[in-house]
Amino acid sequence: LLAIAAVAAPAFADSKISGYYRMQGIGQNISGDPADNKPTESVIDNRLRMRFQNDINDYVSVVYYGEVDTVWGAQSKGTIGGGGQLGADGVNVETKNAFLNFVIPDSAYAVRLGVQGFGDHAANTIVADDMAGARLARKGSNYTATLFYSKWDEGDSTTDWDDTDFYVLQSDINFTDTVKGGLDLYWVDDNDDSAGSETDLYILSLHGDTKMGAMGLSGFVNFLDGEEDVLGPGTDTDIQSWMASAKATGKMAGLDLGLRLIYYAEDDDDQDEGAWFVAPGRYEFPKENLSIFLHDPYYNNTNEGAKAIRDAANVGHGLYGVALSANYKLPGTWYSKFGLGYFEAVDEDVDDNGTNESEGTSLGTEVTAMVGTKIAEKVDVSLRGAYAFLGDFYDAPAASGAGDPDDLFKVTFMVNTSF
Repeated sequence: LLAIAAVAAPAFADSKISGYYRMQGIGQNISGDPADNKPTESVIDNRLRMRFQNDINDYVSVVYYGEVDTVWGAQSKGTIGGGGQLGADGVNVETKNAFLNFVIPDSAYAVRLGVQGFGDHAANTIVADDMAGARLARKGSNYTATLFYSKWDEGDSTTDWDDTDFYVLQSDINFTDTVKGGLDLYWVDDNDDSAGSETDLYILSLHGDTKMGAMGLSGFVNFLDGEEDVLGPGTDTDIQSWMASAKATGKMAGLDLGLRLIYYAEDDDDQDEGAWFVAPGRYEFPKENLSIFLHDPYYNNTNEGAKAIRDAANVGHGLYGVALSANYKLPGTWYSKFGLGYFEAVDEDVDDNGTNESEGTSLGTEVTAMVGTKIAEKVDVSLRGAYAFLGDFYDAPAASGAGDPDDLFKVTFMVNTSF
């Protein structure tokens, strides 16, 4: 056995496995539209992600990142085998990433080819997802420049020019030891003409952050411009929107504090498209300790939250938001996290033409709390709860005679182990 291990060891010396296992027991009523007397969902959700990396030499490595999702009692995603049902044996291994990394020797260039994760510098408000693509990065003494290309959709045929392609230029510049920022450009070239139109979206994103001792300030502003071209009779649609956010962080009395401000412009003209929406692969603001109005950072296969973004900003109502987060280390291995957020639509009327009009502008206030501990140094066990007091934005129209919707809640018991 020792001889076998000695022979095999060199082949695996530069390989490593990492990832996490996460199980969540969830009670919630946030899926779908808010409603009066809405029933509570009860779900046990299970996820295993495992990342294998082999460093072939000092310049080259390959990565495979797989995932197994199992909702207890539910069939596999591929509807093959029981999955979380009695008998298990589900066909449910999904590939998140599969790519090649290599550094060009004696140069400042690095290349990544294959299915990989890619995100923006703007709190995931433009894109943050896995995709097949090619990345070329150059790292200088005080900057990093990145070119990226991805094909999001091949279309109906490889012989037709009906793809959806994604092009990116990103920059990170260290102006000083405490100040950095950059300018990013994105182009979504959607040539899928199955609906009788093609779309080009151009996004310019300015980002920056600075640190002053224990205090930090970061922010970004995104500008969206584009056009939906109608193929044949009809009128083309101009697409213009913008959004911005800033966050201050600091420490006080043992608390790690964060205060984020959010703004999405409204769509106030029915002659164009003014709602902010770039791509479905977004994961906005997951670090604010909120689970309903902003993204739940731990969700697997259940509701993602982000209702303020989906119900107001992406529809065209626009959005004002403020989120206060706090993390506090408790005695021993215990810790706690808290969140408080208020959200309001810029306008109750999309396009200012009396259509898609809500009963008010206040989406509501969300309060969250989480407490947890670590067992055997690696097993993180926690309980968290979120409650959203809904505002008049969600009220039922007076003419409908329906009751106003219930407030929203989500309670989660979680076991999470990283390795």
